[in-house]
Amino acid sequence: FEGKNYISVLRKCAGSSEETVDLILSGILSVQKGEKEIFSLDYSCNTPTSNRWFRAQVKPLNKNRNAGVIIMHTEITENKKTEEEMKLLINNTEESFVLIDKDLRIVSFNNQFYNLYKKYFKLEVTHGASILDFAQPKEKKSLLRSTRMSFKGILKFQK
Repeated sequence: FEGKNYISVLRKCAGSSEETVDLILSGILSVQKGEKEIFSLDYSCNTPTSNRWFRAQVKPLNKNRNAGVIIMHTEITENKKTEEEMKLLINNTEESFVLIDKDLRIVSFNNQFYNLYKKYFKLEVTHGASILDFAQPKEKKSLLRSTRMSFKGILKFQK
């Protein structure tokens, strides 16, 4: 696509969803203007023969935002399939599950986790919130230390 108009190509390739194209363009502008450090959006690109997923990421070319942005589109179909299988598994159990990323932000949770915190702690669990927001004050330091150690592979959980 070298030498082609990015927006024209995006409109043809982004699953033809105007909403997706508008979100990506808005993300590009927000990074260019300095409103966001980075922008990321997962979007589907379905064809009659396959359902594929991509992640659009926008980052400034350098600290001088007038220099432009870097835009990457990465195929994440296998990640999405795994994520959907995991959601199916955790939503069909009586246990509470929450999935967090390396920054301790909530990526996903099941209904049991949501209902537990709503009923007993009167807290509304949301995607993107810090898991530390849902810990008891005296447990936050320990939770922070153990999750960071776990992500580094230092802490091993025993069966």
